[in-house]
Amino acid sequence: MVPDSHHWKVALARIADDLERRADRSRWGARAEVALESQFAAGAYALRKLLENGLLGRAFEKRLLRMETYAFHHAPIELSHWRDFRKHYQMAKPRASRHPPLFLCHQLLDSAVFQLEREDSAPGWMYVTSDHQKHKALYRIAINDVIQLFRDASG
Repeated sequence: MVPDSHHWKVALARIADDLERRADRSRWGARAEVALESQFAAGAYALRKLLENGLLGRAFEKRLLRMETYAFHHAPIELSHWRDFRKHYQMAKPRASRHPPLFLCHQLLDSAVFQLEREDSAPGWMYVTSDHQKHKALYRIAINDVIQLFRDASG
């Protein structure tokens, strides 16, 4: 059954509002980071529902998001070492890449690595890779780009 897009879009708009409010805080503690990760995952789930049911149109599905990609180069990531994820990727050699929204949803919903990074007073960046992709690459995307994607999908 194809769901009605209205309820998913309303939920996505609320998530975008909440993320925008939380991301603009001057600092994040552990509790705020957990709340942000939870909201990004909820937004990715709602967005995936809309995309997989064809409720956003082909143009939205084919939209490409700018990311930086860091190739994998080290031993497999252990769950106990997730904070040291940078040592497993070629962080000094980022490569510009573009990926569709559904790709980002998969990274967020099945994340082996999820780390937020502030940039001065701006929300900054998100490092993410799925369990499936973790031995291939790590991705970095601007937090505001993800929030805007959620907002665009909710419109």
